[in-house]
Amino acid sequence: MFDTSGGVTQRKSAADCVSELHALIDTLAEFDAGHGLGLGDGDGELVVELTAVSRRIESVRAAAADRFHQSGDYTTDGSRTSHAWIAAKVNEGWGACRSVVRTGGLQRQHPVMGSAFAAGAITREHLLELDRAHHSYPRLRDLLIAEEATITDYARDCTAKQFSDFLRILTHRLDPAAAERDDEDRRGQCHLHASTILDGLVKIDALLPADMGQQFLALMESAHRAVKKTSLGDPGDDPVGDEPLDRRPTSTHNLESFQRLMDAAASLDAADPAGLPPIQGARPVIHAAISVETLMNDTERAAGFLHRLGMRSPVLSTITTATALDRMLCDGVVNPYVVNAQGQMIASLPANRTVPPHLRKGIQIRDRNCRFTGCTSRIDEAHHIIFARHGGQTLMTNLIGLCWHHHHLIHHLPWTLTGDANHNVTITNTLTNQTWRSPPPAQQRC
Repeated sequence: MFDTSGGVTQRKSAADCVSELHALIDTLAEFDAGHGLGLGDGDGELVVELTAVSRRIESVRAAAADRFHQSGDYTTDGSRTSHAWIAAKVNEGWGACRSVVRTGGLQRQHPVMGSAFAAGAITREHLLELDRAHHSYPRLRDLLIAEEATITDYARDCTAKQFSDFLRILTHRLDPAAAERDDEDRRGQCHLHASTILDGLVKIDALLPADMGQQFLALMESAHRAVKKTSLGDPGDDPVGDEPLDRRPTSTHNLESFQRLMDAAASLDAADPAGLPPIQGARPVIHAAISVETLMNDTERAAGFLHRLGMRSPVLSTITTATALDRMLCDGVVNPYVVNAQGQMIASLPANRTVPPHLRKGIQIRDRNCRFTGCTSRIDEAHHIIFARHGGQTLMTNLIGLCWHHHHLIHHLPWTLTGDANHNVTITNTLTNQTWRSPPPAQQRC
């Protein structure tokens, strides 16, 4: 920032430095790897050098943003915050500008790591990981400050993720007892909330302890591997013809995996030590109610209700669609009862499974996996090809095994099934009029 031409030392302004920086960047942009870069491997080495330079520029920018924040000069324009003032001048969002201001503050709070960032040796993410360790282990802050030089040396040679793992190990080595107490304090912040929003959907928000969270992730991974077969099939299998491809997002696969976890938990017998206690004398399942008119014909398609029987809840039932209840009735338990105008039950008949156990076993033996073309996932539910309310019978010829996703797909989206489940079923997309054949696995090998 000094000019010694003419024997007179003059300090350059920040604006002059930025102007020269723009000129140098313009010059670099015009370079060709084959003409005089002097960096050995051409563009590859240029990328490496510019990475360090870009980090240094990012550090200078963050430091300037922090000084601006500390000065309070942004209030002269009526801005509420420094990052709001910056965002109004550049085409970046508040979040990005807030991040710049915060990075400058982190350089000031952690001077040794800040110096390494200013030298281009580490990234902003390394700074964030160190600051996160300070906040996660407040009892170890003095020890972390004392070891900052050693911590910084390690950060120079690893990625931010590796640095995060290193800090977690280091904190428990510096003072295991203090680290354990801090872990226990954070465990008290864990929670799990489930609430029903206005349209009947259920919102789940959770912050799980590390051990419980890892167990949940392991269970989800186990369920996800089965679900993943739906889109990938068995290893080595090639797509056949025009089979429909599964392009569902990961979030949808996660939802189906979670459904399988709930099914597994609900299927355990109450006498099993790992089983769940019954609610109102029944295992924890969905209780749905629908009028007989809606059940038996297409003209009366009134909504149904999902009841929270025996559960503590300010809302004891949720409205659902008749189509959703059709799907549940394909492979559920029907308990007919008569209710008068005052909502009092005056008669009831014994509960019966729409698909009895011996037919479910037959479907498992015949179909083995979901019969939707291209899907190799397990059978979760039995589907009536011709709906019961359309006169379809509960027979092997009219029952086909489907996974949870494809059973949902058939009932809620423009797909239809026709044919004899014992021989051949035709799957049709009614929007595109594409069709696929789905014979039982034993016939496919013939």
